[in-house]
Amino acid sequence: MSLQTELSSPPAALDEALGTTARMLEARRAAAPRHVAFRVIEEGPDGAPSSLRDVTTEEFASRAEAAAAALMERGVGPGDRVLIMGRTSFAWAIADFACWYAGAVVVPLYPGSPATRLREAIETVGAAAVLTEADDEAVADGVPAGVPWVDLSALAAAPAASEQQRAELRTRWEAVSSADAATVVMTSGTTGEPRPVLITHANLTGIAQSIGQEYARFLHEGASTVILLPLAHILARGLQLVCVHAGMAITHLDDPSRVLPVLKLAKPTFLVVVPRVLDKVRERMRGLAARAKLGPVMRSAERLAVSRALREQAASGAGSRPAPSGGVLNRAGTALADRTIYALMRRLFGGRVQVLLSGAAALPAELGLFFQGAGLPVIQGYGLTETTAPAAGQRWGALRAGAVGPPVPGTTIRIAEDGEVLVKGPGVCAGYGLDPASAASATDEEGFFATGDLGRIEDGQLVITGRKKELITTAYGKTVSPARWQEGMEEHQEVEHALAVGEDRPFLLGVVLLSAPGAGAAFEPLGAAPTAVRELSERLGAEVAQPERVRSLLVLRGGIDDDPELVTPTGKLRAAALRERLAAVIDAEYARLGAAR
Repeated sequence: MSLQTELSSPPAALDEALGTTARMLEARRAAAPRHVAFRVIEEGPDGAPSSLRDVTTEEFASRAEAAAAALMERGVGPGDRVLIMGRTSFAWAIADFACWYAGAVVVPLYPGSPATRLREAIETVGAAAVLTEADDEAVADGVPAGVPWVDLSALAAAPAASEQQRAELRTRWEAVSSADAATVVMTSGTTGEPRPVLITHANLTGIAQSIGQEYARFLHEGASTVILLPLAHILARGLQLVCVHAGMAITHLDDPSRVLPVLKLAKPTFLVVVPRVLDKVRERMRGLAARAKLGPVMRSAERLAVSRALREQAASGAGSRPAPSGGVLNRAGTALADRTIYALMRRLFGGRVQVLLSGAAALPAELGLFFQGAGLPVIQGYGLTETTAPAAGQRWGALRAGAVGPPVPGTTIRIAEDGEVLVKGPGVCAGYGLDPASAASATDEEGFFATGDLGRIEDGQLVITGRKKELITTAYGKTVSPARWQEGMEEHQEVEHALAVGEDRPFLLGVVLLSAPGAGAAFEPLGAAPTAVRELSERLGAEVAQPERVRSLLVLRGGIDDDPELVTPTGKLRAAALRERLAAVIDAEYARLGAAR
């Protein structure tokens, strides 16, 4: 039987009048000026979140205009590039749209970037202005003399724009075309030097309209969300534009320690998360259960949830109702878990979440099944900065563990002869560079972007199987992908990260970073692997051919998630950087095993 190598989804009906981001906001402003578009966190005397302040579409647009007028006074002109570096906040959202009202191009940078990184980005893109937070220590050394710097909070509180300023702003944003640059995102993925990815207004508004139509069941005026991802990430900004277009109420949150009280206040109906967040929620549930001496109940609840989700997915694929949950004891156990463990989980998310969307990193199959079985179905999506975030996404009623769904509307996914995933569609960027007229192409002659990811098409859905650059060629000339072992290992609750190495070596070595609490620096050797971790590695090895098996484990202390050189802001391991950091340790381990170079 031949494998399917190409899959397309029909395009959505796009409104050309909404071809730029400013036009999209203006259309929403005219249609529903009094509708609540944002809910801003208000703090109590103790500094904790206490309430949410409603902001209408009209108020948001007016404040964005006021901020745009302030930028004009600072000398920002049409087509100028403005760098924004700050934590996810309402002020960030105002700055984003203010730049677009002023006809400028937004260049986002992750908060906490060092002064050297800030200066490099400013010089690379020729930033006309820099918008950051007043307490950011990188500003003093990172912003060159002569480049205007503006505090984000002050910009968000700028005085109202005059009629003359509003007229000038209107002239500017009406002159912007859908083919013009909307944002330049500096990205290198998990390897390589940063490159400026040029994303047009058509990319952003095309994706916003397409996603809004395809997922209208969850994206509508009665829905709400909390944006937890950094707004420097294209997924978060794309989500924000989708919500503005659909009329969803947005709450911004940048502090993970305040997630639970904010979710309780906001009661979102829809959330976009990275897999790491889901894993931490599950760990929290396990911890609560252990302290209440309900460890066996939690383990049973996990098993029953996965079992239930598997039945639901099998039934949806066959177009039938889920099979019964087994005997009387199984049904009773599921009912008990629903009233206790699962109910508590749903309350942790605010009690109203209908669906979660997981993106930016691979979702372990068992983790997604657990949340689905607990009543919090997880839609997994796939995309890159170069595809303006979503290129594929699962649809409601067709969830499948291990897959990332069919292409988003108007998109074609092709599997190349070497297994690489190629993408063509409205979200594919205009190229690499600062201006559409001079950008280096990111696509081939047919318009396909090579993602660098490996995959296959199964039952109408894309399955990602690994990263092309992560392929390992052993000393015996065998080329293997370590993705399956790495992802399988990271599903274990004790494993923070896992990396297989073995380039030009006779066999694969597994580097395992354990979530080891207590004192000790990262990468401290922890001796033999825990029995459960070792047995998991052996089980994963039994599922693949001999050359793909990890023969030995090197176990080290983890705790690297806050190191931006080793882990991306969305929780993905920078494999090349970690291999380089651990080169001496890896060499020593191979030598100990009698396999020195």
